[in-house]
Amino acid sequence: MDYKGNTLKLEIHASKGTYIRTLIDDIGEALGYGAHMIALRRIGIGFYQSLKMYSMDELEDLFNREDSECLDNCLLSVDSPMASLPKVVLSDKIAHDVTQGRTVLISSVVTSGWVRLMLSNDQFLGIGEILEGGRVAPRRLINLF
Repeated sequence: MDYKGNTLKLEIHASKGTYIRTLIDDIGEALGYGAHMIALRRIGIGFYQSLKMYSMDELEDLFNREDSECLDNCLLSVDSPMASLPKVVLSDKIAHDVTQGRTVLISSVVTSGWVRLMLSNDQFLGIGEILEGGRVAPRRLINLF
């Protein structure tokens, strides 16, 4: 917390569903004054922490410098939100069947739950669900073409 003049700077650790703007209104009301936000910046969510976050100004600066390599390094992999799910690598034949919406039999140490479906070249295919008997059903796939 930082307080200067009539400005209060807060760092709030909140769970999902917290309305920060409402919280600011409530703080102002509790102090007997009106309150409003000058800025709101998310500094982390889950395993996405501030070290991997860039401001629009930083990205625009990289874009204006035509530094595409640095811009590319700012990107996270498409499967990063599912990084906590076990990874199942599919052969080309099985991956083809999965892209056709078929439930397939796989050999995996994962026996239940959601999994990240990966191609043999470590490219993300989508999310599947392990069913009884070692079968995997595609649930959400990305378009590779």
